[in-house]
Amino acid sequence: MPDGYADKARDALLAKAREAWKDDPDLDRQVLGDGSGGDSVSAYLRAYYQRVATEDLAPPSRLATVAEAHARLGLGRPQGRAVVQVREPDGAHLNPLSGSGLVVDIVTDDMPYLVDSVATELNRHEAEILLLVHPLLPEGRATVRFEVCVKHVAGVQEGARCTAHARLDEVLDGCKLRFAVEVMAEDGRTIGVGTHERRMIEAVPGS
Repeated sequence: MPDGYADKARDALLAKAREAWKDDPDLDRQVLGDGSGGDSVSAYLRAYYQRVATEDLAPPSRLATVAEAHARLGLGRPQGRAVVQVREPDGAHLNPLSGSGLVVDIVTDDMPYLVDSVATELNRHEAEILLLVHPLLPEGRATVRFEVCVKHVAGVQEGARCTAHARLDEVLDGCKLRFAVEVMAEDGRTIGVGTHERRMIEAVPGS
């Protein structure tokens, strides 16, 4: 199939998928947009299916349903934490042959080898992978420091190498992140303990 024809076929499918998209006020420009001020849903659909061959694209209504379901899953995801769901396909699947089997949705920060690791684990359980979609989307959120409270509980010599560990303990209101912090010396002693709070904000393009 000539590249030009494939591009036109893809554009036509995605345009119809945009028409089939069910508007949802929660999936606003800050979540889906690319910062260009254009049609945020169209931009999201193009980015979502960028790595899928045109011949593997499903009918437009299913393209819209799958991408929308995945976006909604990621709405409440705290930054730095993965969200995974295993679900029945219903109408939200891309398998061209049937809607049987299960769908695994993952939303996370980009992590090296994550896709390979998940695929390997599914294969280990003899689960056949019919279609793999791996969209890479720009992060629309960022976090800023709100409060740091760490106290010294032991001393080290000047120039000693220390390591700080932060564990996310609590997420409040979908945007308040509370971490427990421990600072350790090279010999394994704890020399500092405390808390660190961050707030999630919408990222400003170009900032």
